[in-house]
Amino acid sequence: MIKKPQISETYNDMFNSGGEDFSYSLPYNLSPYYPMYKKVLYYLKKYKSSDVLEVGCGTGPICKNAI
Repeated sequence: MIKKPQISETYNDMFNSGGEDFSYSLPYNLSPYYPMYKKVLYYLKKYKSSDVLEVGCGTGPICKNAI
């Protein structure tokens, strides 16, 4: 595998093409991140919170899908 340069266009292209195995364009319940969504929801309910600070790289799936 050839490493691509880490510039904004690389990540924009990756997102626009659907990502590795098209995981960025899958419905949230079919996403490889679904177990994480469920865990976040568990803790939101457990602590009776409605606030999530989503920090890091990626597509912002929790914000986009508004669990």
